[in-house]
Amino acid sequence: EGLGRGLGAGLVELNLHATELGPEALEALARGPFERLARLSLSGQPGHRQSPAAAMRSLAALRTLTHVDAKRFVDADAYAWLLETDLPERLELVGELSAAGDWTYVLATVFARPWPRLRTLYLHGGGQALAGASLPALESFRGCRIGAEGARALCDADTPALTTVHLPQGMVGVRLGDLLRELAGLRQLTLSTDNLDADAIGDLQGAAAPKTLTHLGLSQAKLTDDALARLLTAEWPALEHLVLRGNALSAEAASLIAAASFAKQLHNLDLQGAALDVDALRALAQGPFAELRALSLRNTPIDAAAITLLAESETLPQLAYLNLRDTSVSSEGIAALAASALPALEEIEVGDLAAEKKAAIPAPPGRIVSQTRLARADDGTSRAAARYYG
Repeated sequence: EGLGRGLGAGLVELNLHATELGPEALEALARGPFERLARLSLSGQPGHRQSPAAAMRSLAALRTLTHVDAKRFVDADAYAWLLETDLPERLELVGELSAAGDWTYVLATVFARPWPRLRTLYLHGGGQALAGASLPALESFRGCRIGAEGARALCDADTPALTTVHLPQGMVGVRLGDLLRELAGLRQLTLSTDNLDADAIGDLQGAAAPKTLTHLGLSQAKLTDDALARLLTAEWPALEHLVLRGNALSAEAASLIAAASFAKQLHNLDLQGAALDVDALRALAQGPFAELRALSLRNTPIDAAAITLLAESETLPQLAYLNLRDTSVSSEGIAALAASALPALEEIEVGDLAAEKKAAIPAPPGRIVSQTRLARADDGTSRAAARYYG
């Protein structure tokens, strides 16, 4: 009520994360003069204190609302009540809706009606927060399951404006190929699953999503080289961000990506955890990555020879960020990169696995170095910076 009196008329966005609202507070929000409120976060609320029907009616009373983050706010039973309102007709973002256990029922319920304006869909199963809707949010999420029927409900949904989908880890009986073939117009797709092999990808001939996707994130999905090769049989004319973090990829993956037609337009490549070697680094350092801005080689078994290849590369003119955390690259190797001829390199992120890297930047008394970065100064000399935590 106080917010309504003081700020309500001009408020566009309201974040009520973990504020322990009771039903009466949500009703006050619905009654208040929030004439411009478009984005509302209710994440982290004690949802058991809310009546599902009353909660959805209160949300529907906010006539300008287009974005809702309801993570851990209501349970699966509330989604049927959502369909009793006009929210499906006007929501552009369903942010971080969550349900413990099986999402199949929820998806079938939510998409029983058309969502003509829905652009972004986050599904979350509890435990991990998702990134904000304005970010690429190429992450993996755990905690809930989507069966084949749930995936079918998503593919068959009447969502003509849908461009961004983030799905959780634990998908059961879902073929990535089905999603890629049928989610036409998609711009961003992030998912984690335990069965992402070549069979799960299937035949991508004529698939709809690869024609429009700019961001593809397949993290912790046990993706193999064979599955990656199958994935790359499709054309990806718009792909700019590719995240393959924590998969079962070998050194061959780098060569496969370098040979792909989208390599020349790729802005961000994340190969964290891949079993890369000198040949893989040669493919990256000498490949057609003219637009690559960010490269993550975190937790890869690269060595000094591989770093030399990167430092001497003449085909990475836009590379500004390089992640070498959790590698055995020495401080000398990092210094060589910082002094290299890579014209756009601004930031090298390194971890503290190697003692010499930690010792290279002294910490203030009583603090530890948890993350260090080397960055290039405007005059071309290298400078060191550190993030400290007491």
